[in-house]
Amino acid sequence: MGATQGITQKRISLRYQKSLDVKSTNENLTNCKSVSSQDSIKLGSFYKIAVLGMNTAVGKTAFICSLINQIPMVSNLPQTIGLDVKCMLYQQQKIQFWEFDSSEGGLLDLENRINDSFNCIMIIFEQFDVSLFKKRIVQVQKLCNENKMTGKVPIHLIGNDRLDMKISGKENEIQRMISTIYDGNRIFVHIVDFTQIKELNNLLQFVFKEK
Repeated sequence: MGATQGITQKRISLRYQKSLDVKSTNENLTNCKSVSSQDSIKLGSFYKIAVLGMNTAVGKTAFICSLINQIPMVSNLPQTIGLDVKCMLYQQQKIQFWEFDSSEGGLLDLENRINDSFNCIMIIFEQFDVSLFKKRIVQVQKLCNENKMTGKVPIHLIGNDRLDMKISGKENEIQRMISTIYDGNRIFVHIVDFTQIKELNNLLQFVFKEK
């Protein structure tokens, strides 16, 4: 768990080693409080992350809320319908998580908002389904290519490593699948236990290193 691999123009393999100081912003926000995009824009300059699911009920909200609150939040969370925006502070940098629902409508919503200048795209998954992966990754790469974002906006595939999902150790298999549909974008694969805050923090640290 906590492993990361990436496809760029050069393949890389990294493993997390350090945690980082992450705290929730108290600037007009409470822990894990949702805000409208209009309100959050008023708070200043943000590093903006678009969060999609490979399919429904994969743990997008748990991932974001656990990071913001720095405690595991993996149960009794509402399903995201439409768009939800949450904010946190990381090393004096404000972060916006734009969480889209995992339906085709969520992808269309992202396409309509792509000019909001996202800094990276995260796709959350629980199971490795080859056909589902190919479909979603092709969709997101096509979106990047059509908006001249190819190679500029990293795509992070983040696996929710629950014991019953059996995805731990599948990084190489996922990488081989990605290489068959690679289209010039920077794609990274992470297998992370969403109940381990240190692993989530290290993932965020990696994301900022690759921005």
